[in-house]
Amino acid sequence: MEEEELKKIVQDLRTHNLEKDAFFGFIQYGGGPDESCIKANKEGIRLYAAELLAASVKIPEKNSIGLQTEWTYDNGDFFFDYIEISEKIENQEEQEARKNNWWLNKLFTVGCISVIAALIIFIIVGGYTVLNWLL
Repeated sequence: MEEEELKKIVQDLRTHNLEKDAFFGFIQYGGGPDESCIKANKEGIRLYAAELLAASVKIPEKNSIGLQTEWTYDNGDFFFDYIEISEKIENQEEQEARKNNWWLNKLFTVGCISVIAALIIFIIVGGYTVLNWLL
């Protein structure tokens, strides 16, 4: 998509979705940040999407882009004030290395399962031997 198209979409989203009607918050429902969700209505999702699209259009002077999220839910459990820009893209070498190492991962998994199975067998045989010796 061209920058002008994205700017028009952002403008349309901001025009047709009022901040006063929007609800958007990041809520932690469990014991840690891995148990979190976004709680929002349609307008809130659209306005937050507009902020993300606007951030993708801006050319950062630094390595971060601030977000205009004053309208988001004040009692949310955490907030994102800015986006940090990264030029990191997984390159072909990293993809090849991951593909070449899959057999090592499989071998490690099979080895761990074999060791655990052997330990269980040793415990059962040892327990049986001790019981026979005692009786």
